[in-house]
Amino acid sequence: MAKFIFNWAIIFALYFRIYTAILIILMKFTFAFIWHHGKQAFSHLKPKLKYVCNGGSIDAGF
Repeated sequence: MAKFIFNWAIIFALYFRIYTAILIILMKFTFAFIWHHGKQAFSHLKPKLKYVCNGGSIDAGF
């Protein structure tokens, strides 16, 4: 019985380790993707926002 529990604990630990590793990698990729595209979107919006704030018409700004 003890041996069975011990084996199960090892298997669980291995699966948990692999699962967390995959999760961390996915999170890093997702964060990098959002960060990259977020920066691009922001740099596209900045001149438009600046134009609107300076009193340009919203239609011409966007």
